[in-house]
Amino acid sequence: MTHGSKNHRLPGSTGAGTTPGRVFPGKRMAGQHGNKNTTIRKLAVVSVDVEKNVLLIRGAVPGKPGALLSITPATIVVNSGRGTEGINRAVRARSKEHG
Repeated sequence: MTHGSKNHRLPGSTGAGTTPGRVFPGKRMAGQHGNKNTTIRKLAVVSVDVEKNVLLIRGAVPGKPGALLSITPATIVVNSGRGTEGINRAVRARSKEHG
């Protein structure tokens, strides 16, 4: 690792040898991980603060604090009843405020 080495973690074996003489498709190798959109399901909206423009969500979301999230309705209806409590409560409160 010294004297100007360019490799600090070698890939190891990439295939069997002369036969088959190639690297099989799907072989795990170095490359970029991340920079992909991730969908997290079964999160619950606990409350909505309209004044501060904030959603309070129960559950873990990927990314660092302060990162932007894209929140969309679930395409599969979950029968747990957890997911719509906060939204329904916020909609009812908002409709009472506006008349």
